[in-house]
Amino acid sequence: MIEANQSSINYAIIKNGSVALQVDSTQAALTLNLTNTIVENSDFFNFNVNAGSKVQVENCIFGDAGLYSVFLFAGGEFTFKNCHITNYWNGGRGGPGLAIKNWYEYEDVKYVRPIVNSRFDNCVIYGSALNELEVDTISGATFDCVFNSCLSRREEPYTYTNFVNVIWNQDPVFVDPGVGDFHFSDSSPLSNSGDGAHATGADLEGVARNLSAPDIGAYEKI
Repeated sequence: MIEANQSSINYAIIKNGSVALQVDSTQAALTLNLTNTIVENSDFFNFNVNAGSKVQVENCIFGDAGLYSVFLFAGGEFTFKNCHITNYWNGGRGGPGLAIKNWYEYEDVKYVRPIVNSRFDNCVIYGSALNELEVDTISGATFDCVFNSCLSRREEPYTYTNFVNVIWNQDPVFVDPGVGDFHFSDSSPLSNSGDGAHATGADLEGVARNLSAPDIGAYEKI
């Protein structure tokens, strides 16, 4: 999607590509609204967002990928709500499940682009690597991105004030991540740990959420 008008994808399964979804800059108020979708098994990226794109993502699962499952590159505006970013790629891979970078280099000059009005709410960012979340920013532009009521895996957890009620390095106890079953057991720390003020009304499978204590991720345990 390059210089596209506003686009929507709902209830899709996108798999077995090199780069499953790539979104580039646009003049539209919203580049992509992505909901209730599973994106998995990509050689490089499941979801690559570039150069100031604006995306809204709800109830989605981004699974195994050879490099990054989700790569948010060179600025933009993005909201992720009740999503799984869960990379258990079988074999070596080149990076974390989620990478965010606000700069790029061209002809030995570094350029910085703003990240604004961005949030991750009730998301699980986990996988087989020790670091499944990498935020790579340099000064020179706004970085406004909140992580709220998420579960993530990282050897050295971030302690910045924009990480609020984040659960670090606790096994989400998925049913069988090896085959892509990211439902979770009764003992999972995902259960009832979300923020109802920033939750979707129903999960990926249409199950109504308990908004007084919703689950983290794309699934709401019945």
